[in-house]
Amino acid sequence: MIVPVVVVMYIVVAGLVLVLLPFLRSAHNWARHSLAAIVVAIMIATLAGIRTDPPTLYVVCSIATLVLDAAILYYLLHRDTGRYVTVDLAGAPRT
Repeated sequence: MIVPVVVVMYIVVAGLVLVLLPFLRSAHNWARHSLAAIVVAIMIATLAGIRTDPPTLYVVCSIATLVLDAAILYYLLHRDTGRYVTVDLAGAPRT
């Protein structure tokens, strides 16, 4: 019943991330912020899922996912990533 909705949501979010990654590699700062917002939304959805008293295996996998999401968010907001997206590919700061 809810499975088709979850599958479609997963495909949409995965597709959005796959579209934003080349923009991040091309040093677009807005892509970094968009990816960070997606990660935060995923973390909130995961925490909401844990609150529904699911099976133990789901909770363990969700906690592992939260740790991975926190690491991804840390590196997206890291100072070096910020410098990468604010420096032109030739090495000059962006204006």
